[in-house]
Amino acid sequence: MILKENSILNFPPLLEEKELLILDTIRFTLNIIDFSYINLFEKIYEQSTLQNKKNLTPLFMYSWSIVDSSSRLVKLLKKTIPKLVSIDTSKIEYVGAFRNTFQHLDERIDESLYNFNQPFYGKLKWNYKNLGTNKMESFIAISGIFYTKEHNFQIGDNDSDKTIQNLILETVDKKKLVDIDLLLLYDNLEKTVLDLSIELEKYTITNKLELVDWKKRRDVLFNLKTE
Repeated sequence: MILKENSILNFPPLLEEKELLILDTIRFTLNIIDFSYINLFEKIYEQSTLQNKKNLTPLFMYSWSIVDSSSRLVKLLKKTIPKLVSIDTSKIEYVGAFRNTFQHLDERIDESLYNFNQPFYGKLKWNYKNLGTNKMESFIAISGIFYTKEHNFQIGDNDSDKTIQNLILETVDKKKLVDIDLLLLYDNLEKTVLDLSIELEKYTITNKLELVDWKKRRDVLFNLKTE
């Protein structure tokens, strides 16, 4: 999990309203990313082991959710966080260009669907270490009709202990293929958020701020009933 249970983002100090709102929005965005990542891994594992029960839609839904939410997170961090602390977001900024490519695919239908013979929601590739055979297997999920037979993909490291490796989401940017490593992105997100948490803790101590437990006031669900 990127957002640890004891993270200061779960117990932010009482700041100015705008700053507090941004910190809480960052927290909620990280929850979305974590939820999507956990569910993506579950579905990837299921698809790797239960190949006769093909269900690819969740794979692309969670993959693009991670990309979209990560891009939104970068913008939140760059817009407001510098007013509180200084952190390096360079490890995750590249996700913005990939997200924008997908966001504007409706303007590039000729390039993505026709000229490049690519499915609209892209391809998802991964390596799976079969613990039964102790061998690596590669998978390529196509989000639609299978147009082309050419795929460049490298089999993972059989010596690795990781069950899922090289989780790559691929799409088209104008006249070229582009891809993003979701495992690397998640790892970079985790490092960036750790840096943010450390700096926020320092800021809180320096300014003698008290941490607040916001549980009763956050993620509220109202249930209104008629008599």
